[in-house]
Amino acid sequence: MALLETFRSRIGKVLFIALMSLLILSFTLWGIGDMVVGGADHKNVASIGNVEISQDLFDQEFKQETNRLRRVLGNRFNRNQARALGLTNTVLNRIVDRTLFDLGAEDLGVIISDGLVRKKINRMAAFKDAGGRFDPRLFRATLRSNGYNEAAFVEVIRGDLSRAQYMESIGSGGRPAPGIAEMLYRYRKEKRVAEFIKIEDADMTGQPKPALGELLSYHRDNAALFTAPEYRKLTIISLQADDLAKEIAVSEKEIKKAYEQRKDEFSKPERRSIQQILFTDQAKAKEASDKLAKGADFMAVAKQMAGMDEKTVNLGEMTRDQIMPELAKDAFALAQGQVSKPIKTSLGWHLIRVAKIIPGSKKTMEEVRKTLRLSIAKERAIDALFKLANKLEDALGGGATLEEAANGLALAVRTIPAIDARGLDPAGKKVANLPAYKTFITTAFSTPENQESPLTEAGDDGYFIIRVDNITAPALKPFAEVKDKVLAAWEKDRQRKAADEKAAKLKKLLDDGGNFMAASMTASMTRDGAGAPRGFPPALVTALFELKSGGAASARGPGGPYVARLKTIIPADPATDKKGLLKIADKITQSVQADLLTQLSSALRESYPVSVNSKAIDDLFQPAQ
Repeated sequence: MALLETFRSRIGKVLFIALMSLLILSFTLWGIGDMVVGGADHKNVASIGNVEISQDLFDQEFKQETNRLRRVLGNRFNRNQARALGLTNTVLNRIVDRTLFDLGAEDLGVIISDGLVRKKINRMAAFKDAGGRFDPRLFRATLRSNGYNEAAFVEVIRGDLSRAQYMESIGSGGRPAPGIAEMLYRYRKEKRVAEFIKIEDADMTGQPKPALGELLSYHRDNAALFTAPEYRKLTIISLQADDLAKEIAVSEKEIKKAYEQRKDEFSKPERRSIQQILFTDQAKAKEASDKLAKGADFMAVAKQMAGMDEKTVNLGEMTRDQIMPELAKDAFALAQGQVSKPIKTSLGWHLIRVAKIIPGSKKTMEEVRKTLRLSIAKERAIDALFKLANKLEDALGGGATLEEAANGLALAVRTIPAIDARGLDPAGKKVANLPAYKTFITTAFSTPENQESPLTEAGDDGYFIIRVDNITAPALKPFAEVKDKVLAAWEKDRQRKAADEKAAKLKKLLDDGGNFMAASMTASMTRDGAGAPRGFPPALVTALFELKSGGAASARGPGGPYVARLKTIIPADPATDKKGLLKIADKITQSVQADLLTQLSSALRESYPVSVNSKAIDDLFQPAQ
């Protein structure tokens, strides 16, 4: 949950640069294919003026954003987690704003010439050959492989450029007024040098032992520390595709068929690390070839005769299908370390060197038999799972108990004697093998006593149903049961109070003109805490920036209080850090530009009313019927 909250806080913030990136850069080759391919009529998720936003468009962009997060959070991150993160609102707002800006650009009469569109496409890396030049054949082939035509792609690029020009015209202002950046720089970069000491709670030993009455009072007054949580006794039926798959028989014929269909998945073609020198002149290529034949260094020749550096010379590891057809035959015939004779292509004359050969490999059917069997069984199990879940619901709907329904369908029934809202048993151990852990716990603790939950999805390949048999309310544990814990908590609390008292006395000593009685440390820090030692309390940093030289302050940090005295104030001089000053000015500009774009979006909504069909969005997250 903490991870989801972290990302929730970040995703909603749209600065100017980030917005431009999402609205322009994401519309490259791999981002727009699904937009320009047509589809059947579907319910719309939103309308902006007269523009309708289809379920297909929304769902495709939601999938793209989910996949981006999956690369950060791992493959276990799914659609429902993305929705819980608030990604549906993020994606919908982005589509709405993009459409509003398109309409705004149209109203303003922004026109993008064919030449500008052509230049944009020519610069796109997806259409460049090994030599870094635009390749029309690669352009057309790539468009075909992604399922859309050249005209549609050109129009999307034209729209990107039009929208970008419109947004840049709105957001091009926002530079801070003279003196604002300098004032903010002085505020942020001012440093304060302080001497300080930390008083460790753990060092406050020798405290008097408490009387029994004190411990009894502490146990009563701090009941929350010694209270057992609410526990629930549960009866559950869990339907998991993995469990069903273990019981499904898979024939040899099916395994052989799957192997043939997935043969490419189990084969790795030979790859070669290729280097090339490219010339436009045949004579120069021949001269370079002769030098290399006499033992000249390949990279040295590339630099001297072709002006190429390592980045342009090294093509990386490539399969035969990835290299230009005209070069493939020679590149995959050379031995490691060998250099080809000059090879002519439409780009010029190439000298190819094979820096490394990575042999191909192919797994036999025997090597992947287990994987194939499990995959086939799992696929069948998922189909069977849905039918089994329906039968279970029908049985329960007919009045059967969980036990009766499970017995009739040969399903296992599990009893959990006691579990708390953290998923722990009374011994403090994690209850194992819970389906869809967070959803399970939420369902278990929202279902009333002696009632059953609905049949609930457990991820993409499972279901569960829970009956809450008994609820044990939170209760203060008897003193005799937790006596040792009470004593430990009392002693820790006493040490903390003793450390705070010592810190207060030391601060008063400093306020009265005294000095640290023990060796102190020194640190120089800015307002954001940069430069402060690890564990230094943020509250103490704030206090130091409110003091005059010689003033003292204290605050509690992890493990004990800190006491500090301000020694020196070091003003910040923006004239000595032009780069830092410019960075602050840019941040102010970006913030103002983001505000301008937000205001523009709000203004456009008045001209083009926005309506959202929440039901159409909800339908995308319903299980297939």
